[in-house]
Amino acid sequence: MNFADLPDWFIYLLVFALFGVAPAVSPLLGPDEVEAAQVTAQVVNDNAAETVAMKGKP
Repeated sequence: MNFADLPDWFIYLLVFALFGVAPAVSPLLGPDEVEAAQVTAQVVNDNAAETVAMKGKP
């Protein structure tokens, strides 16, 4: 999937959701949801680092 192929309105909606809606509702989350989000972010970061490391190999 190439982000350049997405329509502009979808990119605007995504940015609004990430920077407008998510911070507004974050105080409503309990500790379980926050911990789950942290674990998910760590898994995504680990996968990205692994992908970069694999592509760097010949």
